[in-house]
Amino acid sequence: DARYHQIALTKMRKLLYFICGMTCLSVVSWVTLTFFGESVRLITSKETNETLTEVAPRLPLKAWYPFNAMGGTTYIIAFAFQVYWLLFAMAIANLMDVMFCSWLIFACEQLQHLKAIMKPLMELSASLDTYRPNTAELFRASSTEKSEKIPDTVDMDIRSIYSTQQDFGMTLRGAGGRLQNFGQQNSNPNGLTPKQEMLARSAIKYWVERHKHVVRLVASIGDTYGTALLFHMLVSTITLTLLAYQATKINGINVYAFSTIGYLCYTLGQVFHFC
Repeated sequence: DARYHQIALTKMRKLLYFICGMTCLSVVSWVTLTFFGESVRLITSKETNETLTEVAPRLPLKAWYPFNAMGGTTYIIAFAFQVYWLLFAMAIANLMDVMFCSWLIFACEQLQHLKAIMKPLMELSASLDTYRPNTAELFRASSTEKSEKIPDTVDMDIRSIYSTQQDFGMTLRGAGGRLQNFGQQNSNPNGLTPKQEMLARSAIKYWVERHKHVVRLVASIGDTYGTALLFHMLVSTITLTLLAYQATKINGINVYAFSTIGYLCYTLGQVFHFC
């Protein structure tokens, strides 16, 4: 169990590092695009009802401040606050996805652990054959009599003399084809020692209990994150549709093209992360 627990932790750690790295890269890309292109915003003229452009502070997010954020110390404070907000807002959203995927990784590794436990149990079951009766006598029918055959006393006497292992025994595979007789004083029909039988029962009981825990864990994950995952996929589908439409308006290599394509790749990465 410790080995699979360590494997799950390793995968979770790699996923966490990858998502944190991509989040920082996204924030850096967002902030970098701020310094390219024109820093303007659209306003509507109240007199002529026309759309006009107005010079805006060169900030990652278009926002209104009660002070002049065009330059100086106030601009630096506003810029630092927006970078801080972007970093933690994207990190919180992505880390929620990482937590959900980490639960799934843990559940998958527990299933692998159950498979590893089940493998030796299946090998043990395959090595022990079941009781094999004499099938020739079971399906032998008299050609003249239609009723049940009356046992012959002579035949019974002969059977008391010739008690073959093939008729009254069981086969233990892996022992050179030797047959085991029920007449021997064994601990159980499978020929297991009491210690081996106790280990087999303990392994089966442990497997069943672990399987119950994994089933409850997966059910809890589905009940907790099922609705959130549904809304996330719906929002991602709408976002991808709108971004695909926005991508059709790209007419050159400019800030609009880089921002649209970057956002499209980011959304596709989120969808791939959940899938």
